[in-house]
Amino acid sequence: MDILWTTHLEDTIYKDALSIRSAVFITEQEIDQAIEIDQNETNCIHGVGYINGQPVCTLRLLPQSAHHLIIQRVAVLKAYRHQRLGLKLMIAVEEKAKQENYSKLSLSAQLPVIPFYQKLGYSLTDNSTYKKAGILHKDMYKIISL
Repeated sequence: MDILWTTHLEDTIYKDALSIRSAVFITEQEIDQAIEIDQNETNCIHGVGYINGQPVCTLRLLPQSAHHLIIQRVAVLKAYRHQRLGLKLMIAVEEKAKQENYSKLSLSAQLPVIPFYQKLGYSLTDNSTYKKAGILHKDMYKIISL
């Protein structure tokens, strides 16, 4: 899988990211488009994983501070799940973060995927559960060495 990154909203990579997010979040999870595509789009680094030129997974990274990135909108198309693409995407995030001198990664995890992030070394910030876009989440973080 090749992972490409962009910060340009006119870029094909960004359009591919939106297509995946639309399929997963808006269609499958029935999240309102007004929530899914928000004011942070222009501030994010958008990543898309491609297999044989086909966009199959995505996420976005929102810089929070000089050393802190928030991972958001992690999605894998239904037909490509259970192929460890999410793992490959998260490994690529850590590599990207290190290249750009970020040492803290955080995310808001839907409850069913918390074990996935825990296996990657993410810890729960606390035990608080909250609804985001109508779905239960918990905050997680990971400190990475540069």
